Amino acid sequence: MHNHQDQILEPPSKLTPRTISRIPITALFISAMPAESTELRNALIARLKKINQSKIIDHTQIKTEFGATELITCPIRLSVEENAQTKPNFSYLLATSGIGMVNAAATLSSLLTQYAPEIIVCTGSAGGLHPNSRVRDVVIGTEYLNSRADATAFGYAPGQVPGNPASISITDDVRTAIAAALTKTASSEAGAAGLKITAYSGQMLSSDAFVTDANVETTRELFPDGLTADMESQAFAQVAAKYANTPFVAVRGISDLCSTPEDQSISFHAELSEVAAQAAQIALDIVENFAPKSL
Repeated sequence: MHNHQDQILEPPSKLTPRTISRIPITALFISAMPAESTELRNALIARLKKINQSKIIDHTQIKTEFGATELITCPIRLSVEENAQTKPNFSYLLATSGIGMVNAAATLSSLLTQYAPEIIVCTGSAGGLHPNSRVRDVVIGTEYLNSRADATAFGYAPGQVPGNPASISITDDVRTAIAAALTKTASSEAGAAGLKITAYSGQMLSSDAFVTDANVETTRELFPDGLTADMESQAFAQVAAKYANTPFVAVRGISDLCSTPEDQSISFHAELSEVAAQAAQIALDIVENFAPKSL
């Protein structure tokens, strides 16, 4: 079989829409499902009201072809040396993409023609892929792969889309913000339900196919470092990296396990809202460390 890898035209490394004037914002939060977006919105507003004494300037509902989004603006917190006239407000865009890789890529691409975020954050839920994963764990993605991309016949790595890197990794500034957020989580007390959040970072897999008992072992063999499986994160990461050259991170709570655990005492499912709420808190911690004084 001939190796056709060299015959595939490479796309431009960056596709930033330089000719379009975009609105600068602090962060773009995006989730697949409305329930996930709701938990992020609740957590964001609660934190903004706490630190800004309820001085949220504006809630703007925005209708797009992909559904409703919301732009939340609040005043920046200033030190005594800083001049309020030279400092912009913080703005946060909240969006819901719908489930799946195409919905994820289409929605984020559309939003990035209008907005220029400092960071893009995906929050929500995922399936626990790694044998040691547990329901209610929160996983922060540091590397993203398309687990159903298979061009290995042409010399590509499993999960590598032709013309793209084998995986998409986070930037160094996001990695630093993640480390600070994990340190805070580790030192935090148990929540209202008496449960302490277990959070860690690593590789996330995405595709339009569910990982189940039928294919979980094959998936683990191909991607031994994979921690979670979902249907959007890699698409978000690819658009953020190639289209807008914007830092990206996904934070997901494990709502179920990709295979039935041998230990029947291990919980197999959790409420979506519960794990999404936990993921939202850690996502906000990351943004707080990535963009100081924003939260």
